[in-house]
Parts: sequence; structure tokens; C-alpha cells
Amino acid sequence: MKPVVFCTIAAKNYFACIRTLADSLRAQHPQADVAALVVDRDELPPLAADEVTLQLHGPADFLPETRFRPMAFKYDVTELCTAVKPFYLSHLFRQGYRKVVYLDPDILVLRPLDIVLDALDQSNIVLTPHLVEPLPLDDKIPTEVNILQAGAYNLGFIGLAAGAETERMLAWWSRRLEDFCFNEVSKGLFVDQKWIDLVPGLFDGVQVLRHPGLNVAYWNLRERDITQQDEQFFAKGEPILFFHFSGYDTSHPTVISRHLSRYTLKEYPVVAPLFERYTKLLAANGHARYRRIPYGFATFDNGFPIEPAMRRQYAEALRQGRQFGDPFAAGGRRSFFQEITGIEPVELPMGVNIAGYFRAELGIGEAARGYVRVIQKLGYATSLYDFSDTAPSRKLDTTFGEFSRDNPFGINLICVNADQVEVFASRATEDFFRDRYNIGLWAWELPDFPSEWVPCARRFDEIWTASHFIRASLEKSLETPVYTIPHVVEPGAVTPRSKSYFGLREDEFCFLYSFDFNSTFERKNPLAAVAAFKRAFRPDEPVCLVLKCINEHLAPESFARLTAAVQGSNIRILNGYLSREDKHALTQACDAYISLHRSEGFGLTIAEAMYFGKPVIATGWSGNMDFMTPDNSFPVEVAPVVIRETTHVYRAGNIWAEPNIEHAARLMREVYEHPEAARARGEQAAHDMREYHSIAAIGRVVEARLREIEQCRRAKVIQRTLAARQETAPAAPATPPVASPSAAMLNGHRSGQGWQLALRSQPELARQMLPLPGEAYVEDSKVGTLGRLSKRLLARLFRFYIFHQNKLNVHLQGRVMELTEDVHRLNEALAELRAQLFHLEKH
Repeated sequence: MKPVVFCTIAAKNYFACIRTLADSLRAQHPQADVAALVVDRDELPPLAADEVTLQLHGPADFLPETRFRPMAFKYDVTELCTAVKPFYLSHLFRQGYRKVVYLDPDILVLRPLDIVLDALDQSNIVLTPHLVEPLPLDDKIPTEVNILQAGAYNLGFIGLAAGAETERMLAWWSRRLEDFCFNEVSKGLFVDQKWIDLVPGLFDGVQVLRHPGLNVAYWNLRERDITQQDEQFFAKGEPILFFHFSGYDTSHPTVISRHLSRYTLKEYPVVAPLFERYTKLLAANGHARYRRIPYGFATFDNGFPIEPAMRRQYAEALRQGRQFGDPFAAGGRRSFFQEITGIEPVELPMGVNIAGYFRAELGIGEAARGYVRVIQKLGYATSLYDFSDTAPSRKLDTTFGEFSRDNPFGINLICVNADQVEVFASRATEDFFRDRYNIGLWAWELPDFPSEWVPCARRFDEIWTASHFIRASLEKSLETPVYTIPHVVEPGAVTPRSKSYFGLREDEFCFLYSFDFNSTFERKNPLAAVAAFKRAFRPDEPVCLVLKCINEHLAPESFARLTAAVQGSNIRILNGYLSREDKHALTQACDAYISLHRSEGFGLTIAEAMYFGKPVIATGWSGNMDFMTPDNSFPVEVAPVVIRETTHVYRAGNIWAEPNIEHAARLMREVYEHPEAARARGEQAAHDMREYHSIAAIGRVVEARLREIEQCRRAKVIQRTLAARQETAPAAPATPPVASPSAAMLNGHRSGQGWQLALRSQPELARQMLPLPGEAYVEDSKVGTLGRLSKRLLARLFRFYIFHQNKLNVHLQGRVMELTEDVHRLNEALAELRAQLFHLEKH
């Protein structure tokens, strides 16, 4: 047999705790195995990629779905993680271990646990008590009454040795926890822990370890007299073997535990270094990332949240003998969701309706085309709504050719900037937005967002932006959630073209800058590139600057200024549209790329040049700094300046950047004179763009977002249905106040919720519990199809009797339920009379 395994149990959001515990165990017991049970849905982000060195298990390893899923529904996350404990411990013994030691995930092992392993040589079960000394009789939490309610022994730790008595105890414990692992102190239950109070009396070989260094936690800190010597911690002079950080939250580092009111770390500073150490270990193990993982069993499969009252109602229904299908399924036969909400599940097809400038040759059109490629690559169905007719740019892009005005899917992605939202809404009509989860894709280039565009956000459930720069600007003004979803930068293979194909000299080193006059001449700032080039190079040097531009007819005065500025220098203006193939071929043919813009929302042409491995010199400010670094490009120094005159949508008083012309000229010279070093940065740029902006990379971001959106969308549709039903329902008569929170829960109400559980009355519930005529006979048969056919035949022969017997059963059970309700009301009235009598006697 294998000697020993240490194990723990948690949901995925506690995985940093699991890793921290495992690291501390391996440090003290390098030869021992360490295992963890992760209790969560498999559909959530996998953990295998974290290269953990402990055994990972799931409930499916030892519990069939038909038993586990009802437990996962009726129990909350804490209850479920404790309910599966004896099942998991039994599973580990079946793997051949002689000793199994369970530790909660929020424990840090500081010394070897030899005292526990030695005890298991003599005993079957090893426990640690909450207290070994009395607590003061005061009103500080925890009190001894709290300890009595929670249980004498803390089940953050238990040690077990293989044997018949241990097997018998685990079987007993498993049967109890499958149905009675609730956190209901008023009913004498406290998850798995309270049951252990019975263990010393029911089973042989139980040893209680009272060593002061075991299971040190908030409930026994004072009695343990903690001291520190040379970075080692002691309790009553004995080394602390493991510390239990129960109730500790790293976001509130001065609070020892949320369950403690006796003192804080400031009042008990001796343990502060230990808490600081634990916080750092959690951070190193990714706690900030893992803690954001949502609990997988918190919603139905359509995204509707599962409230605590629903879990208790489900457990009560099972106790009464009700039968349901998969409790998480919103549809299907015997759906608990339909029973508890009274509505049919929302079944709009999975997919995304995407609206944008798909034929237009402009930046936001290219962005929309990139998102379509990503979403289709992920396997989602799409419906494309082309809005190109309103764009001033050429409309000859043929990437996509099939468009529709319909939006059959539940999610809309509308790739239209804020200033054009109402124009789009007038074309698409309000029905396009109705009963959909609406996402807007917006670009913006300045730190402050125009106030007149803010109301447009009300049409959307969330906004996507291509950079953190845009997101920061929008979040200052919008209440709508904003997410950064970077643009796809994957032009794909391009047929190479020579420089001469574009009218350029093959022997010249070519810098390129591409821009659109429609994107505002002042913001794109090509005159700065002209000035920097003139400062860097003499006219007789074999270096040229290529200014590739489109839509010059929209700004004739600006084009005239540019034409005048390039006179007397080796600068070429290539105006007019190129095909997609030739546009990318020009970028490939040139030797470097420069953009001395005053601001960019993302900087797509910069990113494309980096994709092709070109050395890029660009303004070191705004959205392009999401992907530009000193290792993969040449950022230009800037000075923030206030816009003096309103230019198009860029208002006076806002801020953008003025690139340092002298610094840009030096960088141009450096790239020209040191081509090998410049090429190395270009190669790094090409690697980075493929790593972080490919279809696959952006697909991972989009997929995670769409999965969460689909759940949220369905939940919102259901909530709207419930709200509409409540608005049309007749007003209910006033009811007396509920006697207790548990009673309120069982009656289907929960304070602060905008909905009520659509539960049947008790007589209706009794009728629902009865099978339809013959149903009980045809559910299943151990002998297969022949048995089911035989049962159906018997059901038909006796259907008249069954029908009338069912009517009698309904009547009798309905009367019993009514009498039970009468007794309940009489008991409440009696309790009220007793309280009044007591009040009179007291006065």
C-alpha cells in the first residue's frame, strides 16, 4: 500500500489556496503525495495548463452524475465542498493509501505533521478540537455557544487510517452528508462538521489531538499564546505545525477573519507577519486571477442565477419524494426550472448578429471583419448586417458577400461608432435591439469622451473597445460596462511585390506612413513625419518617405498643405485606393514604418506593419502603446498638449500628444544606419503580433466573453418575462409578516429580489407528487423493453381503477395539507398569545 496522501477540496476560485497549501506540504513532506478535489463545472477554464504538481480529481471520479448533480444543486458551494468529503476520502483509500490526511485549502503547513502520522499508527480517526480552554463569557464572536452550534471539532482537519472501522465511519458519514449537509444551525446542522460530534461515541479508535500547534486559527488564537522567534511561530511554546486562515480575505488584510469580532491584526500584531507571508504566497500563486472565476454551479444552464431559496426548495421537494430531471437544465422533462419559475426556457439560437461597414475600406470596417473571422472560427453562427452605404469610403471590400437585415440570434455586435448609433438605429429599427444582448464596438482617440454621445450607450448592454486607452476614456463617462477586446491583426499570406511595382526605387531605403484624410489630417499628423524625415536625411541620400493616403478629395486644403511641405525632398505621395492585397504588399515592400500621430484609438496600420516584421517608429502615446514596447518598436517621446481649436469631433480643451520631432528624426537615422538591430526589433514585433493579436489569441478573449454574455442574456430575458408577468398579475392581498427567515425562504420569498418563486400551493404540490394514471408503472424496468411493455399493458388494464384511486389520493392528501396549514396557523396564534401573556405578567 502507498503510505500517505494529504488532500484538500475547493472550487476553482480557491485554486491559489490549493497551490499554496500543496507547496507548504511538499516543503515539509517531500515524499508524500498531495491531492486536490476541484468541485466545479468542467466547462469553466481548465486548470491543467497551470503545470501543477499535485493530483487533481473531480467528483465524477467517484460519484455518478445522478447522485452528484442533485447535491450540487441543493447545496451551496461551501455545503457541497464539505458534503463530498467522505466520498473523496473513501476514493483515496481505494487508491491504496494507508493514511489519508485532509486539510482545508486555506491552511499553511509550517512544520512536519509527524505527530498526526504517528497518531494514525495507533488510531483509526484523528481529530482536533476547536477549543482546549474556555472562552470569556462576553458578547464577542466567537462565543462558546457559537462553538457548540458549529461542532466541538474543526473539520478543516481530519486524519484517517485504512481499516474496517474507518470504512464503516466513512460509509455512515457519506450517507448523512448526501442529504443533510446544510448550514442550518437553527436545525442543529452545520455542514459536515457537526456530524463529527457523534463520531467518538459511535466508532472505535478515535484520538483527539490537543497539541497547541495544530489547527491554530481565529477561534483559538488567544488561548494559544502565540509568540515569534527567528521567523518561527510558537503556540504555548510549541512550534505551530499548521495555521488555518479560516475567514481571511486578502482584500481586507487587517481583518483576521470575517467570523471574528474579538480583535484585529492591529490588536494582535504578533501574527501579522504570518498573515503578510500568506498573502504574498497567495499572490504568487495567482490568487488575483483565480478568485475571479465564477462558481460553475451558480446558475441554470440558461444562465439564470440559482438563489439560496431555490436550493432549499429543491431539497424539500426531493425530501417529499418529487422527481426531476437534471436540476440545472432549464428545459426538458420534469424541469425544476420550469417548476420554480413557471416559465418555459428561452431558446433563441446560439449565434451573433454582427452589424458593420463590411464593404467599406476604413478602420472600423476592417475591425468588424476581423471580429467576424474570430466569431466564425469559434463555431458560432453569424448573421451579417452591412451598414456600408453610410460610409464616405470606397466600398469594394469583398471579404464577405452574404448580408441580411434579420437578426435571428440572441446577441448583437454593432460595429458602429457612438456618433453613428442613432443613424444605425433609424435604419435597423428598434426591433433590431429588442430582446437581444446588445454590444457596441466603439473607437475614440482622446482622454475625454464627448458628452453628447453618452446617451447612445443606453442602447447597449456593454461596449467593446480595441485598447485600454479607449476603455479608460469611456469608463469615465459611461455607466455601461466597457471591455477591451483587441483588434485582430492577421493579414495572412501576401504575394510579394517589388518596390518598383509601386513606382519606388529598389535601391532606396523606404519609410512608409499610411493614413486616411477622413480620419482627420490634424490627428494623423503626416506633417510631423515630413518634418522628422527632412531633419534626419539630406535630399541626396538613398532614403525616401512614402506617404500613402486616401480620400484626399475630402480635405483639399490639407492635401495642398501636404503637397507643399514635401517639395524639395525625397518624399513620395501615393494617393488613392489600393486593393487589400496591394495595400499589404506595399507595407511588406517598404523597409520601415513611421506614424507620428497625435492620438490613435488602436493604430491598425502600425500593428499591421509590426505583423510583417517592419521596424516601427511611432508616437509613444494612446492606443498603440497596448502593443508597442521598447523591445519590439521605437516609441517616440511626446509632450501632452491642449487642443486649441476644435477640429472635426476633437474639441478645443481636450488633450492629445505632440511627438518630439527631434527624437523621431534620431530614431529614423538609427533604423537606417543600424538595419540589423532594427530588424531584430521587427522580428520581435512580428512574434508579438502573432502571439497576442492572431485570430486564435483574440478568439480566446472573445469566446470567454460570449459565453458569459449568453448566460447573462438568457437570464435577462427570463427576468423581463417575470417582471412583465408581475406587472399584469392582480394585486395580491396583504399577508402577515413571516415568522422567521427560514419560513420566508420556504414560502418562496427572498428580500431584495425582483421576482418570486412560482411555487405550487401545498395541496397542488401533493397532487403534483402523484403519478399520472399508469405513470408509476412505465418509468423504468430492470428487464428492459419487455418489462416496460408489460407494465404499460398492466397500466391500461387497470387505468380506470388507477384514475379513481388517484382522485381519492389527491383529495385525501389535499385535506391533510389543509389541516397541516390550519395547525401551523393555530400554533402561530398560540405563540402570539403566550408572548402577550408573558408581557402582561412582566408588567
